[in-house]
Amino acid sequence: GPVSTQSTWGMWAIVHKVRNHGRNKLRCNIKILLLGPGESGKSTFLKQLVEIYGEDRNSDKKASYAQHGDTIFANCIESICTLIRKSQQYAEKDSEFKLNGDNAVHVTKLFGLEENDQIPVNEEVARMIETLWNDPAIQNVREKSVLDF
Repeated sequence: GPVSTQSTWGMWAIVHKVRNHGRNKLRCNIKILLLGPGESGKSTFLKQLVEIYGEDRNSDKKASYAQHGDTIFANCIESICTLIRKSQQYAEKDSEFKLNGDNAVHVTKLFGLEENDQIPVNEEVARMIETLWNDPAIQNVREKSVLDF
């Protein structure tokens, strides 16, 4: 659900940007601070990073995790779409849940991707998720979901 994957969107967007930016560059150390409540996937995310990008891993295992990365990315799209739908539902009664009008194009594209079996994992999609995640209406939905949980 959206509560358990809330931090995953931003983390995968960052990892995707770093991965694409650094493909032909010298290897560098990146420090990531993982914050979140218990059982939110911090350890799992870290293990996946080590398996995908760790130095002592064989290519079969990396390929397996890269494939799962696509599944995680699809789950991120599904989760943000769930938050968008809740935002639209709550906005009928309370304007604090109304999405920024500039984000309408992102909503349309993400809803289209959600229906697609072949979701492109790219920087444009990561940026759309990040932009919507930062929309105050989405944050209000997230807070309401946490409080209602």
